[in-house]
Amino acid sequence: MKVFYRIIFMVFILNIPGFIQESGAWTEKVNFENGTVDGADGFSGFVGSEVYINTNLNYVQNGAYSVRVHFLAGDRCWDSSLTCGAHQSIETLGNGEELWIRAYYYFPPGFNWDSQGSDVWRKILRYMVSGAGNTGLMCIRESSSRCEIMGSTEASTYYSYNDQKTGQYLEAGNWYCIENYTKLSTSVEQTEHKIWINGTKIFDFGDFRSDDPTLPSPDSVVNTIRFFTYWNDAVSVTQNAYIDNIIITNELPAQQDTEGNPMIGPENGLILPKPNAAQNFRVE
Repeated sequence: MKVFYRIIFMVFILNIPGFIQESGAWTEKVNFENGTVDGADGFSGFVGSEVYINTNLNYVQNGAYSVRVHFLAGDRCWDSSLTCGAHQSIETLGNGEELWIRAYYYFPPGFNWDSQGSDVWRKILRYMVSGAGNTGLMCIRESSSRCEIMGSTEASTYYSYNDQKTGQYLEAGNWYCIENYTKLSTSVEQTEHKIWINGTKIFDFGDFRSDDPTLPSPDSVVNTIRFFTYWNDAVSVTQNAYIDNIIITNELPAQQDTEGNPMIGPENGLILPKPNAAQNFRVE
């Protein structure tokens, strides 16, 4: 049986403005094979009124369980109820530290990216920065059946959306292994932000040095990760999406991509061809 584990060797945080903070090495890994999302076995758990354990094997990437995120028509997936979003706490990270997040996502056939208005932004994964915005990835609705992935770095009020599009799409009926890496920094020159799909890098903040850094001030920290959690202009129809096999770590991963960048990578070290709009992938 697959298990959850968290490894914490030590914790040392130097929380003085202007200094790099250093946390002990830790890894959080969960595949929901304990049959719950509520924090059993030490996992801090997903919070959200429309987040459920899934036992339908048609919507499981590996094993017997995954998480079902329920989107209600008319919901923005936010507000006070935190509906249709999974919120998970992590060890506090600060200036100069690194974070890798890898998860599998599935959008069933017929999944609809429309909203009830004209707004096209859909949040997929982000971590929250104290006193600022968030960094991670979202997608831009291109049509009701697919959404273009984009990088998002929002440490202040500057949004440089257009030059962060990737040309890669999330389409219904496919499992996607999506990984996000960030080096937290108050400096644009020191900030790093990369995104991989199915083991292939599709976004690199290094290409967009005019954008925001990941932290607005030296004492800013990150301690929360959010999967989904905001659907601009409200969900169009009631539907589900699925998440499975999540790894979150500040440890340097052993695997590398084809360019030598450290990454968690897909299950079993599988590196798939670069996805594009004309191809469909399902990771087994």
